Amino acid sequence: MQRRSLGAEHEETLVTANLLGGLLERSGEYGEAGALFQETYLRRRRTLGDEHELTLQSMSNLASLLTQTGQYDDAAPLHRQALDIRRRKLGEDHEHTLVSKNNLAVLLQLTGRPEGAAQLLEEVLEGQRRAGGEEDEATLVTMANLAILKQALGRHHEAEELLRALIRVRRRGLGSEHPDTLTSMHDLAFLLSQTSRSAESERLCRRVLDARRRTLGHEHEQTLLSAIHLAKLLEDKSHFDEAEALFSEVVVARRRALGEQHEATLLGMNYLSALLARMDRKDEAELLYRKILTIRQQTLGETHPHTLRTMVSLGHFRASQGETQEAAGNWAQASSAYREAAALCAPKYGESAPFIKRLREAADRLAETRCMQNMAGSGTRSGVAKVYR
Repeated sequence: MQRRSLGAEHEETLVTANLLGGLLERSGEYGEAGALFQETYLRRRRTLGDEHELTLQSMSNLASLLTQTGQYDDAAPLHRQALDIRRRKLGEDHEHTLVSKNNLAVLLQLTGRPEGAAQLLEEVLEGQRRAGGEEDEATLVTMANLAILKQALGRHHEAEELLRALIRVRRRGLGSEHPDTLTSMHDLAFLLSQTSRSAESERLCRRVLDARRRTLGHEHEQTLLSAIHLAKLLEDKSHFDEAEALFSEVVVARRRALGEQHEATLLGMNYLSALLARMDRKDEAELLYRKILTIRQQTLGETHPHTLRTMVSLGHFRASQGETQEAAGNWAQASSAYREAAALCAPKYGESAPFIKRLREAADRLAETRCMQNMAGSGTRSGVAKVYR
């Protein structure tokens, strides 16, 4: 209606198109959203010029959608252009410049350049601290994101400093049992578990789990995530009985809330099957592995990454039981599916996309594993299944 009454390039028409694009994006209608963002961007370029802030907003919306849908090569120049213009016209610490830095950081992280992403997020954090202070919500979100990124880079001390500072601010402003405070404590507990401080991690994880059970309920998803983390810590310490109880609690709760075919339920089942294998309850473990694989094949397809990981896990489990021919069959099937997935995705995302390279590397590793297993013959049982999660 606005297009007919006001014209396709009237600013009110473009504002409406932009809002509709956002609604479509949030509902997963990426094709229609992209078309609207592209139209708005091109029309604003024509009517307002390349460097008008409304043009840059449309450019950023389009770039972010392209990033979200894996079209990284198309998104990168738009993100960089928006950032360069905003730096020059608005300054380093302007809110819109910081948004562009954050958007580019996300893209760099997704395309395998975490160091560059961390550098940009550090700039964002400093700018937000100067503009809004340490307790501004935007500052706190960036602190959390930067901590996770630094942890992935192995910069554990810096990540820990950020998380502890974040927890102090959250406690002061929100209280010790606010969901955001507990999320930061959960992240710290995970970091501690990665830096050989399992006892401290377990204590903190128990505190978070108890608080979440009390404030959110036993079957809330955040509560279940804490239960999984604690169960993993206990499994690593060979405290199998308590770990089994926690994993079973997660599976039962997710099955009731989400259904047995939901991926979160299957993930809980996968953790439980791996634990059962370690407890030498082989028949129960294999039955659960087969059930997970069947459901994933039916609901996700043979080439979905989750299906492939289950095939690999089942192959290693069978090898640990001396079932070398069956294991080799699983690995061969998974290797072929990895290659098929890479071939299907490469035309859309490009051969240089990091996940395409990982698919091909996984196929090569499985082919090599199968070859070595065949050469070894029946071999001897290792007693413990190697599980890829």
